[in-house]
Amino acid sequence: IDVDEAYRPKSTNPEINRIAIAAVKALNLDIAGVDLLFDGDQFKVCEVNSAAALQRQSEICNVNIAREVIMLGISKVKKNPAKSLFNRILHRAAA
Repeated sequence: IDVDEAYRPKSTNPEINRIAIAAVKALNLDIAGVDLLFDGDQFKVCEVNSAAALQRQSEICNVNIAREVIMLGISKVKKNPAKSLFNRILHRAAA
C-alpha cells in the first residue's frame, strides 16, 4: 500500500513493490511498513518499520489487514508447527 504524506493512496509500480519487498525480506520480516522518499521519478528506502501502524492503510484500501496478518500466522503454524511462537512458549514453560 502506498500513500502520500496526507495518507491518500498513491499508485505503485513493479519496481517500487520489488524494492519494498526486498527491504522487508532483507530484515527477515514477514510484515512491515516501508517508508520511501521520492524525488521526482527517483526514490529510496527511508526506513522499514517492523511494528508498522497499518490501521490507516487498512481503511484507505478497504482491506482487513489484521485479518490478513492472522491468516498469515495461521498458515505459518500449519506449515511448521514446531517453530510456532505458541509451541516455543510451551517448551520454555515446561523447562
